[in-house]
Amino acid sequence: MLALLKKLIGKQDPADLITKEAIDIIKRHQGFNEQQRREMMSAFYHAKARLVMENGDIQTWALQRKSVVAKQARETAKDAYEFAPYGACGVALISLYLEAQTMRGAR
Repeated sequence: MLALLKKLIGKQDPADLITKEAIDIIKRHQGFNEQQRREMMSAFYHAKARLVMENGDIQTWALQRKSVVAKQARETAKDAYEFAPYGACGVALISLYLEAQTMRGAR
């Protein structure tokens, strides 16, 4: 019922948006060839490893830090998409991973 009301008044739950975007990236990944998949996952793991090297274990970061880094990663992914679309998808996925951790509640 609440979801229907939100839809009717045009409000979207941020957690729903993150989920939708993550599913979109996963669906894209399924359509990639092997080299494109490697590029995406390499970018994801590289970005995550670099963030951990520079800032420590992600699980220890304050929510505000996760939010700021998620936004920076999202902007990087948007900027990179034109030149490296598969790698950009990997960076976008790490931004969604971080953003999801800032959501309140069990979702």
